[in-house]
Amino acid sequence: MRAQTTQQPYSDIDVVNSPRWLRSSYCVDGDCIEISARDGVVMLRDSKAGSHLTMTHPQFTAFLRFVGGLRMGTPLN
Repeated sequence: MRAQTTQQPYSDIDVVNSPRWLRSSYCVDGDCIEISARDGVVMLRDSKAGSHLTMTHPQFTAFLRFVGGLRMGTPLN
């Protein structure tokens, strides 16, 4: 499970086609995680960074299980 980081140059076309980013409710002082789902992939980014991680839905589900395991203090498989 390896997510790729992509850096995208911006143009007028990107404004029309740009993803809708949703910000975490745990955002403090601009240190935020944002998420967007589009075209069969899920994208995550730091709100201060222009690049993002791109994952398939199964990769994102595995990522959520991983984070959930960390929060619960359970061993990871």
